[in-house]
Amino acid sequence: MIYAWCNSGLKEHSLNTANTIIRVSKLRNMIKTLSLKLNYLIDGRFELRDYVYELLLLTAALHDTGKACRKYQENVKWGEGTCSANFKYHEIISGAMFAEALSLVHNDIDDKLKYVITLAVFNHHYALRQLDIMCSDIKRFIVEIRKVAGDFLKEGIDIVKDVYRELRFKNSIAELFVSSFEDINISNIEEYIKDILTSLLCRHGYSFIIKFLENEELNYMASVLTGVVNISDTITAYCERRGCGENRFAEHLLSELGVLCSDIISSKG
Repeated sequence: MIYAWCNSGLKEHSLNTANTIIRVSKLRNMIKTLSLKLNYLIDGRFELRDYVYELLLLTAALHDTGKACRKYQENVKWGEGTCSANFKYHEIISGAMFAEALSLVHNDIDDKLKYVITLAVFNHHYALRQLDIMCSDIKRFIVEIRKVAGDFLKEGIDIVKDVYRELRFKNSIAELFVSSFEDINISNIEEYIKDILTSLLCRHGYSFIIKFLENEELNYMASVLTGVVNISDTITAYCERRGCGENRFAEHLLSELGVLCSDIISSKG
């Protein structure tokens, strides 16, 4: 099994995170509203498009894809109420993989949507706050990521496909996006990390990132999506780990949303 955390599978966590948004009306409505706004920015029509909505749900579902690396997985250990796991920098790997996958989908997904999705994944643990530090010596930073994470595992791509299939989305554009992950050369992850970092510095790399870096409206949209991803991820992880300690922030979120763990996850893990 590929882990998202101790005794929590990445595939299951990915599905649970998307289903949390679908089942919790306040989160679902935020994603729908964001979809409406993004569609307006894309083609000037304020209407809900299935493919935009499904891509945003897939963003939430697959935001932890970068955890499927060899050293991350080897270091997951638990037992007798203890847990040891280290997924440092996984959001950088996830963001880089999203950027590369989206770059392989040409005219079917608008660059504005690609930008918002990529930024939300890259920043879901607030990596942008550390951008100056990371980019002060990109080569050394990538070596550090490699040391902590190791090689990306092919099973990670299999999980992406399985999650999409089990969510039962119908839109061909969402399917095209997921299929693009199969075209990623997983041995080139370090190159994709370099490209996303240099793109965020406006040097070179992914054009759909560079051209929108100063777009305040799209940056706001990315921040909103990041927030929804983080909320759904936080309460999903808490509910998956019931009995493994308290998390008052997650408990407060559940209270504010008016839901119980039993409303979003039928059984532990």
